Amino acid sequence: LLFVRWMVRREPPDLGLWKGVDPAELHIPLDTHVYWIARHLRLTARRTRNWPTVVEITEGLRRLDPTDPIRFDFVLAHTGISGDCPKHRDWEICGRCRVRPDCDLWRGRPGGAGGAGPLRA
Repeated sequence: LLFVRWMVRREPPDLGLWKGVDPAELHIPLDTHVYWIARHLRLTARRTRNWPTVVEITEGLRRLDPTDPIRFDFVLAHTGISGDCPKHRDWEICGRCRVRPDCDLWRGRPGGAGGAGPLRA
């Protein structure tokens, strides 16, 4: 999925070489970082990293940008990779996070509580 993203999306850092595919049709490449952050933000309540989870997270992101829902994958993945989003609430890290108001981790709820939910645009 990541290769397809690079070939289809037309914004840097992607190449946009495959003009015949609409970015709105793409699904998010799901790694462990994207998965955990998506659970914290209630984009999925699923406990398994599988195709239905990919679809559910993509649909949640589609509510934010119907024309290019996976444009958020880079920031989601790298926020986790860099350690800027921990698996457990950490005042030092979470206290400065911009999505804290929408985060179940910050609110002390288990990730994904309530199902795919109210992440605001």
